[in-house]
Amino acid sequence: MRTFKILVAGLLSAVLISCNHSTETTGGSSVAWTTPTPGTMFVYRYTNRDLTYRFDTLIIIEVGKNIGGKSNVVRLKSGNSSGFYSFEANGDISFGDSSSKGFSWNTFPTGSRQAISDPLIDTFYGTDHYIKTSVRSFVDAETITEAGMSLSVLKCSESWRQTSSGGPYTDSSFETTDFWFAPTIGLFAKSSDVSTDIYSGVGDSSSYVSELVLFSRP
Repeated sequence: MRTFKILVAGLLSAVLISCNHSTETTGGSSVAWTTPTPGTMFVYRYTNRDLTYRFDTLIIIEVGKNIGGKSNVVRLKSGNSSGFYSFEANGDISFGDSSSKGFSWNTFPTGSRQAISDPLIDTFYGTDHYIKTSVRSFVDAETITEAGMSLSVLKCSESWRQTSSGGPYTDSSFETTDFWFAPTIGLFAKSSDVSTDIYSGVGDSSSYVSELVLFSRP
């Protein structure tokens, strides 16, 4: 994405300390997002297809920031990297990414529940024809258990595909990432990713599942 796959979060405490809530209603659906307070910590466990794993810690640094044309932005840190996200007026959630080309947002339709497609990229680099498509969509509402807690979640999926042709082979990459967003903790409780790359006629694939294992508020 690649959309901010940054974090992975966890939840250990069964008691949620009081925090700010933002309720958004659209199309008959209501999303009551909880805005994490600075110092809130999420820890995720990423498990790869071969069962190797690693942990990733995410800490909320600031809230209510004006960044990238949005207000009420949450800034977080994972290792030496910073990330941003914001709750939209219609209940959607957007993740921000800053690069040399400026600031961009990737929105997941947790509130609107309408598919969001990025602009088609169809261009040539020399003799290579490059095409990229991506779409984010709402899947369903579920109840899952992470870190011993029962959480009501909104599952969204992002799929993208890119191809490059011009030589004897067409090189392709495919990726699907699912997120289980948990409004009561203000982020996602689980994610999974499956990707496939085909270069010079040879394919390779990888996958992981991340789950919340620790959650704490100051």
